[in-house]
Amino acid sequence: AVVTLARVAPRDARTVARGYSRHPQPELRRAAARAATVLRDSSILMLLASDRDGNVMEAAVRGLSSVVGHAADH
Repeated sequence: AVVTLARVAPRDARTVARGYSRHPQPELRRAAARAATVLRDSSILMLLASDRDGNVMEAAVRGLSSVVGHAADH
């Protein structure tokens, strides 16, 4: 739902995605990464790129790749 929200109400979605990015459930952190990709929010994606859950990390890295390309390589 947060990904859809990112498309129709980006300001609201950014607030939700920031909250989800720190949620204990990895499914919600992964949703935050997907929403951040739609929002092109590299700060959320950078945070989630080092997540302890591999699925969250993968979603964030994919997002970073499409948002900033190789500028995020470290």
